[in-house]
Parts: sequence; C-alpha cells; structure tokens
Amino acid sequence: MSIRLIKRKRWLALILSLLISSPAFGSWGAVGSLGTGLDEDGLTTITLTTTAALEAGNIGICIVAADYDGNGTSDDYTTATDSAGNTWTVYAQNEADPGAANAGAAVAIIAVKAGVELALGGTITVTAPDGPNKAAITCREFS
Repeated sequence: MSIRLIKRKRWLALILSLLISSPAFGSWGAVGSLGTGLDEDGLTTITLTTTAALEAGNIGICIVAADYDGNGTSDDYTTATDSAGNTWTVYAQNEADPGAANAGAAVAIIAVKAGVELALGGTITVTAPDGPNKAAITCREFS
C-alpha cells in the first residue's frame, strides 16, 4: 500500500471522526456494563441477567465466547432475544475448529437498538443449536 493511500485513509478517518462527533450528529458514549453470564453445562442457550437497565433507544452490544466442543458441527449462535421483547442481531461470528473437544473457540458479536427498555434484572438469551461445552457473555450499553 502506498504512503499516499495511507495518508488519505488517515485524513478520511479524521474527517469522519470530526463529523460524527459534531453536534449535528449528536454524541455517542458508553453508558456502562449490562452484566456478564456463564454457561458451564453445555446448554444450547446462554443467558445474562442484567445488572443495569438498557434504555429504549440505546444500543446494546454483547460479546459471546465459547469453548468449541470438537464434534464436527457448527457452534454458531443463531438467535438472541431479551425479556423485554427486543430481537438482537448476530452481526459477526468466527469459529476456530482444530477438530478436538476443548481445543478451539467460537466468538460472536450481537447487538440491538432497544425499542423497549430492558429493565434491571431482565434477561438476554443467545442460542447456539449445537451447544458449546462452555460459554461466556458480556454486554455493554451505548447511547
């Protein structure tokens, strides 16, 4: 990649960051943690009980990490919902499959723009039809 192209990308990034942070576009910020969850039983779902409310109109982003079970089938996360009725979207996921149990990992990024407030103590449930050996989830709120 040429030096000229790198400089153009840097300028473009600077301009975009200035535009996005301008008052005309509003401001983005991290509100805080929504909590963490753990599945050590190889279930097909992992559930997080929120330690804070996700306000309507705000963005919730979760990272799910799992221990690959090595049975030759995908541990992809297919759906995510919460107890307030918001439907979360699985935006990205990747799986490292070395072909043996407890030797690989899967990770997914899910998010929602909350249409309805998810109250403190509400739940976020993510489903992987094959059920990895173990999984963990952590979620954050942004406004």
